[in-house]
Amino acid sequence: MRPTLVLTVPMLFVGCFNLEPQPLTDQRIAIISNTRIQSASVTYPDGTEHTFAPDDYEQFRTLLRTLAPIETVSDDSGLPAAPDYRLMLFAAGNIANIDVHVDDTDQLIYTLDGFQYCGGQAGRFVTTADAARVQHSLDPIDGEPSDAPESR
Repeated sequence: MRPTLVLTVPMLFVGCFNLEPQPLTDQRIAIISNTRIQSASVTYPDGTEHTFAPDDYEQFRTLLRTLAPIETVSDDSGLPAAPDYRLMLFAAGNIANIDVHVDDTDQLIYTLDGFQYCGGQAGRFVTTADAARVQHSLDPIDGEPSDAPESR
């Protein structure tokens, strides 16, 4: 029994210490979107930043899921233009800053960890981001617009 245990334990740790960034896949986006979120925000094209309250993390998860399906991945870490949106996610002790550009073909182009991704659901992404902005510009007590700035 011991020889089997000795061979099994190193195999369990092979993937645990991989320090090199790996490209996202649709499956990894699904896993990340279901990870316990510690903090999340979105920065809009006009520079307004909105930090999601813990009760609204599901809305951020929906936004994150619109990055799939990924059509292409490249080692290019830049965008063809300035990012329209920036997603910030702090989950499982890791921070991810995802710069997102909505191009004129209604596709998302985004970067994370030195990779550039094309694909996603651009219409749904913009609609979800805008819905979060509208929802959080309302006063949570009485549903009336608040006098406070939109970013919280």
